[in-house]
Formats: sequence, structure tokens, C-alpha cells
Amino acid sequence: MPLIPTQLASSLERNGNASSAKEGAQKFAQAYLNYASTAVANGIPAAPTFLQLESVLTNLLLPSFVTPGLPLVSAQAMEAALITFWITAAPQTFAGALTAIPPPTLAAQLIAQAIVPTSNKKSATLKLATIFDIWTRTVLITFTPPITPSPLI
Repeated sequence: MPLIPTQLASSLERNGNASSAKEGAQKFAQAYLNYASTAVANGIPAAPTFLQLESVLTNLLLPSFVTPGLPLVSAQAMEAALITFWITAAPQTFAGALTAIPPPTLAAQLIAQAIVPTSNKKSATLKLATIFDIWTRTVLITFTPPITPSPLI
């Protein structure tokens, strides 16, 4: 199943406002993991353990939710968190190795979105989900086929 940005937008909108930075990071982590878990690379879906990375991603995202009034700081922290997540935690759940670090373009796109006023929350959420979707599609994981032992002759 491919990545679906409207699914991410719906999850973000459904989760609504958080009462704390920790809750905001957790809600975003849940929405992002549910969205990214539908990814299929080389016909291989994410392992069920992918969704168990919520606490890892929440902790990585927490700094981006501590400074919501500073879009530049928040955007850079979120970009760093997602890059770290894809480099360290996620590849094992796809039984592969990350072969291309996602580009550092997410923060600039998030900041640009924060500057441009949007007419309503639904439209803003869909624009944010589209930004995350485009960036997430740059993650490249290469699969190494298992080595079949051969008898020594």
C-alpha cells in the first residue's frame, strides 16, 4: 500500500490540540507512524514492530514541541528528529539499510508554510501532510537478500 498524505492529514486533524509538549510529540508520532507504516519498499511492507517505535519517535520529536512559538527552532528540531529516526530506528523494521539520508529540506518547507496564512485548519493540515509526504518519499532503504549458506566442499 502506498503512502497516503490525506491519511496523515486526517490523523493530525483528528488528534487536535495537545495540552503539553509531550502529548503533542506523542500525537504527532502516532499519526506519522500510522501513515509511514503503509509504506512498501521493493514489495516488502514495514514489519509490525515499526508501530512500536512510537516512544522512540516521541522522544526525538519532543524538542520540536517545546518551542511552538519559534517556528524556525521547531522546524529544525522536527527535521533533525525525523532524520535521526529514519537513520537509526526505522531501517531495522524494514529489514534493510538506509541508503540515502533524507535531504535537509523539511525545515525550510515547514517554515514557509508557517509564514503563509491558510484560510482554514483543514487546508493547513493537508498542506503540512503533503510537505511531510513529499519529504518522507525521499527516504531510501535498500534490502540485502539473506545469505544462503552453502556447504564447503
